Amino acid sequence: MRKFYDRKEKEWISTRDQRRRNKLNTDMRWADDRMNTIKRRQLIDFLATHTVIPKYGFPVDVVELTPLSHIKESKNIRLERDLRIAISEFAPGSQVVANGYIWESAGLKLVKDRALDEHWFVVCPNCRRFDKERRTSDTSSLKECKGCGYKFSKNDIKTFITPIFGFVTSRELEPPKPGESRPKREFTTRPYFFDYQEPKEEEFNIGKLKINCRYSSHGELAVICKGKKGAGFHICFKCGAAFSKRPKGNTHKTPIGEECSSPSLRGHLHLGHTFTTDVLTISLEEYTFDSGRMDKSFWYSLLYASLEGVNQALGIRRQDLDGCLYPYEGRIALVLFDNVPGGAGHIKRIMDKQNLYEVLKSALDRVKNCTCGLETSCYGCLRNYQNQFCHEQLKRGIILEFLSNNLEVVEKISER
Repeated sequence: MRKFYDRKEKEWISTRDQRRRNKLNTDMRWADDRMNTIKRRQLIDFLATHTVIPKYGFPVDVVELTPLSHIKESKNIRLERDLRIAISEFAPGSQVVANGYIWESAGLKLVKDRALDEHWFVVCPNCRRFDKERRTSDTSSLKECKGCGYKFSKNDIKTFITPIFGFVTSRELEPPKPGESRPKREFTTRPYFFDYQEPKEEEFNIGKLKINCRYSSHGELAVICKGKKGAGFHICFKCGAAFSKRPKGNTHKTPIGEECSSPSLRGHLHLGHTFTTDVLTISLEEYTFDSGRMDKSFWYSLLYASLEGVNQALGIRRQDLDGCLYPYEGRIALVLFDNVPGGAGHIKRIMDKQNLYEVLKSALDRVKNCTCGLETSCYGCLRNYQNQFCHEQLKRGIILEFLSNNLEVVEKISER
């Protein structure tokens, strides 16, 4: 960040074009605000975020939806969420019921002389692999996919903002009271895995399956809220107002109801948050991404069947776990991770041949005993709220056939 600031300062000194200098002034103010944000971050926040100390004992990634209303009921509520949840539940336009009123998010909370985190990110159009980098310049260095070599176009590269200071409501005379319909909650999030440090590797033969497992206590993931139909949000970095759809005209209202003196909005920005936790990747060594019937539908179905199997076989609460897919070298890995902040060691228990066998056996039992159609799924087998984005792709029948054909169901398996 300091190098970026110094480079812009040298450019400012060397140019005489006023329009160019105005642009450089904006870049330098942003870099200065970002450095202030980093400098003022508490040490305990940094240590907990990087799992040096247990994060569950020091909840640092918690943000608030602050009501700006003057009514007395707004003084007696505290709406707080972990950032992973807040970027969807508190996203601009979302509504929360508290203390007898509906509170609607109107924008991001800004702090004077401090800047929000910004990252470039890309989801490969070819293999869906995720990658990101901190935004420190006007152009991204993300040029091609590390998994399949696909060359990214300019439109493939997106930006996500991390709302580390929280969200605000508008300053209405009186917010509405809840009625018969549910409050608006229009946005969902997707987890993406992109890296881990010093993974421990094991290989198992379970039934006919050759399985490679890699475990790390420092797995890096990102959660992204892409807004309506993936179009992102329009955000004003002067007043904090944010919209899921660009308002008509060249002006907009601030969250406190005044005309904003800065008419420009930055559009197509996503909300995101990166975090570190315990991660386990599971690869089927003899199967590629598109082996026969093993398309995206198969891999998503196997992922969520495995997560349900962990819950039943090892007694770990389903809400303490989550997962995603990770494409690499023409293959795909199932990524299971601890939902507990900083990791709680749940996932490490699967890094055992007998436990992994029990997980797959429980996954088979779950898809076998459900009564929904084989070409679909339901909340009794594979579906839940978090995987709404792929409900239409989840099919219990293909997992029932695959595990029945490859898993040798015995009372106990021998060690390697």
